[in-house]
Amino acid sequence: MKKRIGLLIVAGISITMLGACSLFGTTNSPANGLAIEVDELNEQTRNSIIDLYKDITISEDLFKMKEGTIENNKLNIKLPTDLGDSEDINTSKLLFISKTTAKEMNKKGLIRERDNNKGLTSSVPLDSLPKGKKEEIILFANKEYKDLKEITFDEKKMNVQYKGDVWLSPYRGGSNVILLIVDDTLFEEINGEEQTRQFLSFNKSFGNLNLVNKGKAPELSKEIDKVMTVLGSEEKRSVDFVNITEK
Repeated sequence: MKKRIGLLIVAGISITMLGACSLFGTTNSPANGLAIEVDELNEQTRNSIIDLYKDITISEDLFKMKEGTIENNKLNIKLPTDLGDSEDINTSKLLFISKTTAKEMNKKGLIRERDNNKGLTSSVPLDSLPKGKKEEIILFANKEYKDLKEITFDEKKMNVQYKGDVWLSPYRGGSNVILLIVDDTLFEEINGEEQTRQFLSFNKSFGNLNLVNKGKAPELSKEIDKVMTVLGSEEKRSVDFVNITEK
């Protein structure tokens, strides 16, 4: 998602590259990985960031997804006019991933669910992917979408089954985002905007993600500054330190 929520300030420095949705979850959330929005950076900059951590990187993963939008008046539910952090009250954002991608991301703890009812800022890795009914697509979204049963996108009518308030690491992207896990064949057929999210797994942690906004993770703050320097004038929110949990 190109729009993020949550701006954190550390020692007067804006670290908007950290998505608030992923930060506040379990008590201990070590920053042992990096998420990169491949399509938002030029190749040279991305390679420079990867080189910064080549000595501690133990694995790299690229995950494909597709994005789209749908007008809310075409949904078979009535949504509130105020969806919290959503900038557009008239449309919902659709994020599609294949079942294969979902399984691989979940193995690394990169599919997260809200762990309380106090907003978007607390999440934990999803224990396991839910099983949907035959011919129904798993839908994850804010609770306002829980009664949604059907979506038509790219002239494809999809029966959906709501399975909880869940999003992809490192950020939610907004209260109007709908995450859909679809069959691999359908994913290939969907005509959405293609996106690639890259994850680097480290053999060390730079500190607790939950403490960086309190000034209690100095090593992580230093690494954030280092990455921001490499990014220069490019999109600062295209890179995030994350917690990766191998299952």
